[in-house]
Amino acid sequence: MKYGQRSSFSASQVRYIGVLVLVVLDAIFGGIRAEIQDMFDIVIFTSGIAVGGLMAVWLLFLGDLFGIDLSLAAVVTFGGRIFQNVSIIRRILIEKIRRAR
Repeated sequence: MKYGQRSSFSASQVRYIGVLVLVVLDAIFGGIRAEIQDMFDIVIFTSGIAVGGLMAVWLLFLGDLFGIDLSLAAVVTFGGRIFQNVSIIRRILIEKIRRAR
């Protein structure tokens, strides 16, 4: 698919894909944070993606059943976690740089 082309995904599919992308980004930034803190565990990382993805899809599915758009709740939750992890990563890196001087 070239840039600017329309996708063949429905609006409902795009919501699910978007939330799953947020789940993966949340896990990636959480993994980076854990690695910087010397606490990374591949089992926790992969289970975080799997369980987070399943929970997000399940919530969206329940919302669809009841006619409620719960994708905003997932965006707020995972978006908040991503920003929190990025801010902690930033603080840790700044502290490491300061100690190295």
